[in-house]
This record gives sequence, C-alpha cells and structure tokens, in this order.
Amino acid sequence: MAKIAFAMENEVTSAATFRPIKMSAAGLSKRYGATTALHPIDLEVRAGELLTLLGPSGSGKTTLLQIISGLAQPSAGELFIDGVNKTHAPAHQRDVGVVFQNYALFPHLTVFENIAFPLQMRRVDGTAIRAKALRALEMVGLGSFAERFPCELSGGQQQRVALARCLVYQPSLVLMDESLSALDRKLRESMQVEIKRIHRETGSTIIFVTHDQDEALALSDRVCLMNGGRIEQIGTPSEIYEHPKSIFVADFIGVSNKIEGRVMPQGWLASADGNIPLWPADCMRAGQLEATLSIRPEYIEIVGDGGYVRGDVVEQIYAGSETRLLIRLASGTVMTARQAARSRSYQVGDSVCLRWSVENARLLEK
Repeated sequence: MAKIAFAMENEVTSAATFRPIKMSAAGLSKRYGATTALHPIDLEVRAGELLTLLGPSGSGKTTLLQIISGLAQPSAGELFIDGVNKTHAPAHQRDVGVVFQNYALFPHLTVFENIAFPLQMRRVDGTAIRAKALRALEMVGLGSFAERFPCELSGGQQQRVALARCLVYQPSLVLMDESLSALDRKLRESMQVEIKRIHRETGSTIIFVTHDQDEALALSDRVCLMNGGRIEQIGTPSEIYEHPKSIFVADFIGVSNKIEGRVMPQGWLASADGNIPLWPADCMRAGQLEATLSIRPEYIEIVGDGGYVRGDVVEQIYAGSETRLLIRLASGTVMTARQAARSRSYQVGDSVCLRWSVENARLLEK
C-alpha cells in the first residue's frame, strides 16, 4: 500500500473536479398501456444541488429517474441536460452516473478493478485510470481497501465502492436510486454524512431517490415530493416541513396533528372540539371554507387550563431524548405532543389542555 500512497501523492490532486450542470424537464410523462406512471411534470434541477425525489411506492420517482438516465423513454415531453435536448439520446451519451440500490459490484473483481472498470470502458489511459481510481477510493474513505473483493466488505463499504465507481469518471449528473435502503439505521446515517461531504467537496449535481422522509430532510438542498405520478411540492427541507401546501405533504413529512373544521369570519376554526383561533393571514381566507388545521407535535404545549382543546392521555411513548404523548379529544381525534424527557410526567387517563402559537399552525384547504 506504500506504493499506492506514493502514486496518490504524485499523480492525484487533492480533490476531484466536477462540472456542475443543471437539468430540466418540460411536460415529461410516462404511460404503460392504460396506466399512467408519470403525469406531465415540469422540473428544474439547479447546477450543483442535491435534489431528493421523495414519495411513497408508486409515486413516479423511480420512473422519472429512469427517464433521466435513459433507461426508459418518455411518452411525452422533453428532457434537457446542461441545456442540450437529451430526450431520446441513448444512456451512454448523457454523461450521467447511476448508483443502484443493490450495489451491482462485480464479485470476481477487486475493489480497485470495480472502480477502474468504467474508465476502461471509456478507453482512458492506464496511468490515468490508476490515478483516478485511487483518488475515488480516497474520496469515499476506502484508500486501504483497493485489493479486497466485494465479499470481504460490509454493506456500507460496498455502498461506498458503488458510489466511488460512479464518481470516478466525474459524470455531470449523479443519480442515486434508493442507494441506502439496504443498510441498517446507523450505516444509513453514516452514509448520509459521507454523501453530504462528497457533494460539498465535488460540487456535483445529484438527484437522490428515497421513500424515507428523514433521509430526504437530512440530505437535500431541495426536496421534490411526489404522489400518484405528480409533483406535490418542491422546496427546501424546512419549507416542506414548516410550510406544507397540502394535507398529503403535511401527513407524509413528519408527524402532523390535524383538526378539521370551517373557517369563520370571526377569526377562528369552528371544529367539533370547539372554536380554535387562527393566524390573522388565514382569517383573510374566511368565508365558510372547509379546511384542516395542521400542527406539528413539537409546537403543542400541554397546559392545565386555558388551552384551545381538551383531551385525555391515552398513551405515552418514551423515546430517549423525548416522550411522545397521545391525547384523544372529545371528537375522537388523537393528537401527538412531544415533551423533553425531563419534563413533567403525565399518566394514561390524565385530562390535559393543549395550546400552540397560532403562527405555527398551517391552514390547509380540503
């Protein structure tokens, strides 16, 4: 390995250089017979950003990724990569790298040979192949693993090799299809940190597909939340979490308490559990509007009296740094509140009042 280190020092710069590019889709759609997997969508991925395609199974995110990579052809619409129309270009002419969910490493090749393979297919000079492959290994923290075989690696290490094999030829656009789903929780979190570091150091443009909301919030510059083959909302993680534009978004991202009712001109939501005050800006939308009020558990305060709604504690769940309380209101609605672990303890059956700052509640039309 001393020879490898010497080669690294003399042949390799300290960090890989990527040319960040943007990608845009205009009216892209995909049908399989009578089934529409992807309804016409417009999407722009900014140069150098990490955009996550998030959504439940069947939401269209993998279909969109396959169209971008060239593994599937759209039924309609256009795709532009770095300003060039690549709608019908073959996969090898798109300068796109893909990291698959199942790693897809060659078991009979060493780690070094796996990473060098894409360069060999591109007929890169042998000296340059060695330099680039070793640099990619260092980038993912596996500089001492070059001579091992995939079967001698852990799942997290195999995932790093797959990532290095994608990054080694410096594609303009990196696609990752649920690449961390096979890892356990600690490995996933570790790889999330690595991906963020690599993205920051390379400046590459990455589209990451996942159905894990926590993963999306942790990784992304922006999140594109999909449902039923359509885009529900695009925004930064904080925008998606704090300002959901629909009931689906509020439900899918994190935990959301929902109270249904009618918006009244007097400035409240008339619900089965009483009249609940609204943020003044929401009152402007009054006019007997049927709506749902969404409140995140961390914004709910448990008080003895003077709350907006009253209910009984039906369950408490200890989660280390916090305790989650489930409170059933008179209407039957169950709300979740979070408390710091050392806060006042409540027992099942206790009657409590709940309140929150009105600016932290989101009014969503049905």
